[in-house]
Amino acid sequence: MIQIVLLIFILIVVLLVVRHYKEPFNVNKIQFLENNSVCKILKKINYKYNTLDIKLRNIPFEYHDNLYKYYCDHLLDFNSLDKKLLIWVIEGMKQRTPDHLLFIFNTMKFAKFKNNIENGYPHTNYDIVFITEKFIYNLLSYYNNNNIEDAIKDIGAIIIHEFIHVWQRKAPEKFNDLYTYYWNFVKVDKIYNNNYLESVKRYNPDGVDTNWVFHFKGKHIYILSVYSEDAKHIGNVNFIAIYLEKSGDKYIIPKNAKKHDLLSVKEYNSFFTHLYGNHYHPNEISAELLSIYYLKQMNISHEDYSNMGYKNMVVWLNKTLKN
Repeated sequence: MIQIVLLIFILIVVLLVVRHYKEPFNVNKIQFLENNSVCKILKKINYKYNTLDIKLRNIPFEYHDNLYKYYCDHLLDFNSLDKKLLIWVIEGMKQRTPDHLLFIFNTMKFAKFKNNIENGYPHTNYDIVFITEKFIYNLLSYYNNNNIEDAIKDIGAIIIHEFIHVWQRKAPEKFNDLYTYYWNFVKVDKIYNNNYLESVKRYNPDGVDTNWVFHFKGKHIYILSVYSEDAKHIGNVNFIAIYLEKSGDKYIIPKNAKKHDLLSVKEYNSFFTHLYGNHYHPNEISAELLSIYYLKQMNISHEDYSNMGYKNMVVWLNKTLKN
């Protein structure tokens, strides 16, 4: 009798082990964070907002001395459908991602905001991806039609983009190497004559430090996202480029310098050809181009996409993953 019980016990253990290793996706790796724990993180953030940042986010006056409370008060809990949809699209991406690229899925922490927060834009702080209820809901029609490829193309790509931002936060030296040695950016301590632009630039939690200068064909180009004159919310921005003067180690905005539309700057766009969005900061460029790279590796989209910046990034990525 004891032998039979022992045999049954061993069979159960074996079945559980086999099931574990056959499971294509470990849902426990996704953390749907509770509001209290997220709020503790938000309290640590230094919100370097200018006056327009606060105004265009419609943050009520009573929050101005403690901005984190505004964000804490607009957190939402994840429901079972939220979790099901996110697990579904992430599982679909992991199943299509080559093994050597799966590392970006190692840490997956999500927090959920009401739709009005940050104009609904997904973003990161620390190692947490912040999304809205509407962003998650956009997965529902894909899920109901079992259309995983379009779900990955439209929504999954954004999740990958945000996971890249988390990687940037964890390995800033690796990305500084990309920006400096493969993309011709220079990180400077200060842009001189920049007071006005500081007052109208849009704060981006995924690219807080904007003192990056792009060097190409003898030009020094400062790129930035600034609010339009008639901005009503943080989505009303212009992506601009300014040709800088260089004096020794100083980078200077010339008096009466023209603000060029970023897509019209030939030096910049000959290097980052066909990059039409998320192109105004090195962190955004790398998150965008790496998400395109992942979609290509999954055979989802962008089969023929390429430019000089993209090619150099692939060289950097291969070297980085070998180290």
